[in-house]
Amino acid sequence: IERCYPNADRNLILFNINFVFDHLPLAAILSDQVLLCHGGISQFIKSREDIAQIPRPLTWLAPETNVFHISIMTDILWADPSKQI
Repeated sequence: IERCYPNADRNLILFNINFVFDHLPLAAILSDQVLLCHGGISQFIKSREDIAQIPRPLTWLAPETNVFHISIMTDILWADPSKQI
């Protein structure tokens, strides 16, 4: 960022980038059959509604943040592959 925008407020740019990520969808469904996500399917997901009910933007540190939603979101975004599936 500093190389391309030497006079820019890099903290403000980083804040805005993270703001956009907080609003992006967690997953997509292709042809009503395939779940597309960065990580994997959470053990806590029972239906696609479980994903749809996660409020966006989801703030990690807000007092009203639901641990169930955080668990699902963390798995969708960062779960590692498993040979047990």
